[in-house]
Amino acid sequence: MKPAPFAYQRPTTQAAVLDLLARHGAQAKVLAGGQSLMPMLALRLVRPELVIDLGGLEGADRLAARDGQLEIGPLVRHQQVVESALVRTEVPALAEAAGWIGHLEIRNRGTVLGSLAHADPAAELPALAVALGAQMICHSQAGERIVPAGEFFLGLFQTALAEGEMLVSCLLPLGAVARASAFTEFALREGDFALAAVAASLVTSPDGRVAEVRLAVAGMGPAPVTNETAQAQLVGQVPSPAVLREFADAVLSQAEPADDLRATASYRLKLASRLIVEALGESISRNPKGGVSRA
Repeated sequence: MKPAPFAYQRPTTQAAVLDLLARHGAQAKVLAGGQSLMPMLALRLVRPELVIDLGGLEGADRLAARDGQLEIGPLVRHQQVVESALVRTEVPALAEAAGWIGHLEIRNRGTVLGSLAHADPAAELPALAVALGAQMICHSQAGERIVPAGEFFLGLFQTALAEGEMLVSCLLPLGAVARASAFTEFALREGDFALAAVAASLVTSPDGRVAEVRLAVAGMGPAPVTNETAQAQLVGQVPSPAVLREFADAVLSQAEPADDLRATASYRLKLASRLIVEALGESISRNPKGGVSRA
């Protein structure tokens, strides 16, 4: 199929983008990398009156540390993240998650913020953002709004972005939690969406007990699955394999996996449980001060 007719604009300033969004509202779609939007246009799943191409925005590919946070601009590509020495050192889970996305051609075009705004529950980056406590910076003509990642993803392809609003950056915290982060997933073939994926960070104290833990699971419901109560209960415990398996069960009590042609819901749950333990174990190995009990 071919897309339905639409107008096209390529503004050179963010102010011009926000003006177009204010005037066209829900009838406008923002184009960054286009790896999700273009197929949806071709299949006529969306029929906007206007497509706003961000490719003309100078400096929109900014990926840098600022005030103890990693700032990701709207045109930062997945492969840019994979290859960044800063990201690999300071937020290893982000580099790992981006490396799982599609194939090299897709990573060279697709953008981090585009994936976050698309909010596919099977995608890697929404879960990563939730797990690491990202801040989503949203702009409109009314001003700036900061939305925690845990409140940004509302459901299947649904976010907290309001009409006329644009996701202009994502801020990920730097420090011990980010450096101890890990990401893992399982897909049937390279480039496929994962049957389950896990983003995690677990920091242990010098005595080997859990000091802080954050975790989110992709592909197990209409939005990234997390469990703040279970995370709070894990703090202070020695993260033995048995304790981590119990934690995984608690997290997945919030999951809503579905049967499909690739896997049953029960298989996804078993797979996700194993991936949670694996991701947490990798996080612990990256902790510069703590350790893990092998009991």
